[in-house]
Amino acid sequence: MFFSNKKLIGIDLGSSMIKAAEINFSGKKAELVGFSMTPTPEGAMVGGEIQQPGLLSEVIQSLVADLHSKRKQAAIGLWGTSVVVKKISIPRIEEKLIAGQIRWEAEQYIPFDIEDVNIDYKILKDLSVAPETMDILLVAAKKDAIYMCQDTLQGAGLAPAVIDLSSFALANCVQRNHPEISQMTVAVMDMGASVTNFMVLEKGEVIFYRDIPVGGLTYTSEIQKSMNVSYEEAESLKLGASDSGANPDELLTAIKYGHDMVSEEIQNSIEFFMNTTPGIQIQKILYSGGGSRTFKCISEISAKTNLPMEKINIFNYISSKAGSFTAEFLEEVDQVGAVAMGLALRKVGDT
Repeated sequence: MFFSNKKLIGIDLGSSMIKAAEINFSGKKAELVGFSMTPTPEGAMVGGEIQQPGLLSEVIQSLVADLHSKRKQAAIGLWGTSVVVKKISIPRIEEKLIAGQIRWEAEQYIPFDIEDVNIDYKILKDLSVAPETMDILLVAAKKDAIYMCQDTLQGAGLAPAVIDLSSFALANCVQRNHPEISQMTVAVMDMGASVTNFMVLEKGEVIFYRDIPVGGLTYTSEIQKSMNVSYEEAESLKLGASDSGANPDELLTAIKYGHDMVSEEIQNSIEFFMNTTPGIQIQKILYSGGGSRTFKCISEISAKTNLPMEKINIFNYISSKAGSFTAEFLEEVDQVGAVAMGLALRKVGDT
């Protein structure tokens, strides 16, 4: 269910924005024909878990109406506390026997009752070096979260054709648009409002993943506290900071404190990966997400991690339908639409 014929609408339920994407395919080419987004209703999503499915169904239905789409099947992404993605090592056995063994192995690593989750796995052949063991990417998602996604889509008049992980959808988008990573080890980060999806891809395959609890709101909160302003004023100040602007010292101090928190979390994740996966060196970080637009955010992360940063370009592989979008709108989609596009690239029958 988590890992590539009908076309789908990709639905990305983010903590601050909900996005819907529609892509047409012609041979090996892909074209964006529709994209819509709207703020996530307050309280509708908490920690990646759906709290108000009826309200979200109405929002999705409105987004799909904006697309003027005739499609009735969708791909949706799971993220947050209901999902576990972990690299584990198990005694080497025949591949055909793993499916029967993985459930017992998973009980040691999953903080949920094993009966309450759906489990999937992928053999990491390029990482397994010890002859007596094999490395597995273990994926588990709570059944309640899966059912909630299904109910939410059905409430919007859509059939849930693919239930993906948002992180894997992001990886799918990166793989399609940056084929050069098929021979590289790269980190990928999508910085949203409250969470940054962070993963490592080895030759295009996900080998490490975690949700980091920092994002654009990390900066907004610091600005609110240090300058004693409202959320709206803090957001405006954050987005208005620039090299050419007259930035108040208090604002720069608050943003710098946010940089320290964000870059430290990214560096800690990289160090954890390096310590648990010896012998593999990350070559660069590919990034996207609205939070990454914060003044000097990317340069600070690059300095902390000592790694080059490159923005994900979701239009390397995917073109856009002529005359359907303004240049400004496509620039926004390129910044925040990677997960939705990765979901829209899925097809019925993907597993």
